[in-house]
Amino acid sequence: MFRNYVKTALRNFWRFKGYSFINILGLSIGIAGFLVIALFLHYQLSFDNFFNLRDQIHLVIRDCSYEDQKETRANIGAPLAPLLMENYPQVHDAVRFTFGNTLFNLNNQILSEDVIFSDQSLFSMLNFELSMGDPKTALEKPFSVVLSPKMARKYFGDQNPLNQVIQFKSRFDTVKYDLMVTGILEEIPVNSHIDLEIVISYQTLSSLYGNWFMTNHWDSGTLTYILLDKEFDPAEFETLLVEFTEKYVDKGPYNELELKLIPLKKVYFNSTQFSGFLFTRKGNLTVTMVFFIIAISVLIIACFNYMNLSTALATARANEVVTRKVAGAKKKQITRQFIGESILYSFIAFLFAVAIAEITLPHLTALTGVKLSVYQSGSVLFLILMLGTAILVGIFSGSYPAFFLSKFNPVTIMKGNTPAGGLKGFRTILVIFQFVISIVLITGAIFFTRQMSFIHNKDLGFKKENIVVLPVKNINTTKKYPLIKAELLRDKNINSITASSQVPGLTSQNGIMTRTETVMDLLLGIIYIDFDYFETLGIKKHTGRFPSRDISTDGKHAILMNQACSKFLSWEDPVGKHMDLYFKEKDKIFNIYEGDVIGTVSDFNFRSLMEPIQPVLFKIDPNRFRYILIRINGKDIPSALKAIEHTITKLSPDQPLDYFFLDQEIEIIYKFFHIVGQITRSASFLAMFIACLGLFGLASFMVVNRTKEIGIRKAFGASAMRVTLILFNTFTRWIIIANAIAFPIAYFLVKYFLQNFAYRTNISFRVFLLTAFISIIIAVLTVSFQAIKSANTNPVKSLRYE
Repeated sequence: MFRNYVKTALRNFWRFKGYSFINILGLSIGIAGFLVIALFLHYQLSFDNFFNLRDQIHLVIRDCSYEDQKETRANIGAPLAPLLMENYPQVHDAVRFTFGNTLFNLNNQILSEDVIFSDQSLFSMLNFELSMGDPKTALEKPFSVVLSPKMARKYFGDQNPLNQVIQFKSRFDTVKYDLMVTGILEEIPVNSHIDLEIVISYQTLSSLYGNWFMTNHWDSGTLTYILLDKEFDPAEFETLLVEFTEKYVDKGPYNELELKLIPLKKVYFNSTQFSGFLFTRKGNLTVTMVFFIIAISVLIIACFNYMNLSTALATARANEVVTRKVAGAKKKQITRQFIGESILYSFIAFLFAVAIAEITLPHLTALTGVKLSVYQSGSVLFLILMLGTAILVGIFSGSYPAFFLSKFNPVTIMKGNTPAGGLKGFRTILVIFQFVISIVLITGAIFFTRQMSFIHNKDLGFKKENIVVLPVKNINTTKKYPLIKAELLRDKNINSITASSQVPGLTSQNGIMTRTETVMDLLLGIIYIDFDYFETLGIKKHTGRFPSRDISTDGKHAILMNQACSKFLSWEDPVGKHMDLYFKEKDKIFNIYEGDVIGTVSDFNFRSLMEPIQPVLFKIDPNRFRYILIRINGKDIPSALKAIEHTITKLSPDQPLDYFFLDQEIEIIYKFFHIVGQITRSASFLAMFIACLGLFGLASFMVVNRTKEIGIRKAFGASAMRVTLILFNTFTRWIIIANAIAFPIAYFLVKYFLQNFAYRTNISFRVFLLTAFISIIIAVLTVSFQAIKSANTNPVKSLRYE
């Protein structure tokens, strides 16, 4: 019986080879698109699954609020972990990650390295392993360090790194220390949000910064993970943290502070939602869901494509069904046969899809930086899942045609009547639904491109081009800054130089408490700057004046603010207003500056465009400079960079030359959205191509079915153009209906997406009209070949058609 089914399927495959090719091509492309996106989703969803105790491990975060400002921060100070373990027996263990940047000595070459200070519990609580060294003692003593294999090769080559010494010093410390290598990490899986390269024992921080850091500093760059008893409800533990917060936690400048828990398995996808999360591997749940919807949409379009052509062929196969029924075949057997054919088509399409996916995946790898392959290690289960998907696609695609064809009444068919009325309505719905999905994807892709173009071309309020940024990694560089500046300004390729505590467009402002005549303990942002800051960056003056070296008091007492700050303080004219600036810790005030406002500057985006401009002050303080910003003329970039390298090497030899261009770094921030945009555009093209493929096949079939009608119309004098328009009318009507359904869906999806940006393009209805025009033109071009060919056929041949 099975053999007979296969023979029949192959015979029909050859009999309707044109439609079979369209069916397999549509399914192949649909499954390939689904397979590629599914591989990417599989990688994303696999994050942190290898942690054995992932269900018990939680990241402690804090919800902070001040006035009407709220934010969620992941970083909390070093005192938290030991206090939690001391007060709550339900907390079995804890591990801290404090992030830093230090200078390492490699063969007398000074290198800047990002490091992480962590507890010994790193190995017992999280199942990271060592290829060399003892995990029970590796991070036990101060000045112990564990390296990744990459770092071990970098510093020691082929030598045994254990018990070797690396010399390092803190960025703004003159004292040099020796680190003893006590372990080499096993390769950390790429699907771990915790990425470790250089791990220094946590006790080293106590030696570097004293006991205050360990017991009183509540706002350091520290992430705290805790291991809860598996029987203990995390929600219940959060209620206990309310009393704990009141008793122990320093709220700093915030009015309210609440500690909460994020399960380890949710950290990766939630990491973009809170600030102070310093691991670089971050996911986005919204984008992941968008990709999932796109993958399913492409697959559904391919399935509907198959259904449409299969039901269209119903009349052609009606006699075959009748013959089988007359010969004694039951409805169940006929249903099985057609679903079996569909599964066979799907399986053949799956094989082609795997080949298409393998050709496509290197491009996705180049785009995302994630190496993916259908045959990658550990993906056997995934391949089985995909094969199961292919079978389900076959069953789903063939279900309606199978059940419809199996219900044919032999007597009705033998009288020449085929019950095609229901089929026509069903096919119409499928075509419309296919184009609804395609139009939504195309509209979304257009708006995505518009938003990325808007961000790329938006005036940030400062000139980001031709700015070389040199992070200050050495106290000697800070001291020698005036000499470095004077030396570099002699070069003809360098226009101006300034320095600041932050980099505009990349880093966040610092915070400071403010007191004026009308307010007390007001938290504001502050950026520490050099005199030439605004001129070098091309930031415009709004009121008052810029600071000047010719005015002796400006260096100590001059304060400036942006427009947002003056609005926040409700000051129409802030110039001349007196302000006291200070830090506050547990109600103890540390006065830092006092002075008068000398001017305001036009608002500029010192943070990303996904965040609104916040109130910020500007104060000159050379001791807090962390970045040197050098504007070059752009005419001879290599010569300008050579001058920078020569000057830094001569005047501050311990300063690493890890400079970067400001505009390039700003572009990296939005790289993720560019990736999403490219994938969305590619998926839109696929969806529209598959839908048009089905429309082409359907148009061919309908033209064949209307051959006699066309011949009669031409015999009665209808022109080729008139016949063509009649054939176009059916399809264009479907596309117009699809646009009417798709537009509201696309509008709400686009509106939801744009809410991620503080600055966004308008939702222009011209885009919807453009999408409608594109979809109609594509549909017309798709069916035009068949329509024009049929309209120009000799009516005598058409009337002879049987």
